[in-house]
Amino acid sequence: MLSTYEFKRMSYDEIEVPTVDTYKLFYISQMLINNDMHVLKCGGTGTGKSINCGKLMDNLNTVKYSSLTITFNARTGVTSLHNCFGPKLKRRKLGVLGPENNKKALIMVDDFNMPKKEK
Repeated sequence: MLSTYEFKRMSYDEIEVPTVDTYKLFYISQMLINNDMHVLKCGGTGTGKSINCGKLMDNLNTVKYSSLTITFNARTGVTSLHNCFGPKLKRRKLGVLGPENNKKALIMVDDFNMPKKEK
């Protein structure tokens, strides 16, 4: 159900106004993840996709899931991507990486755009 909204002093970029749609998106995403489905959130700038995913990852069952957040930009390369995955994912077998202790990995890729092609 909807929780009560408290007004606090915060900077402009921290302001979030919860709506019925943000609660719906959170609930649907949570149900999809709990049923081992993939989730891709698309939308315009300022629609709350990143905030919603961040809250979702904060509320994860840490016994079952391992989470990782990656922000892509024009300079994201293979090396930087590998450095992000390195500490969280372990080699399970040749060519296969995964989280440790039989957890499932939940990876949030923020600002998913096509990085510059490497030479």
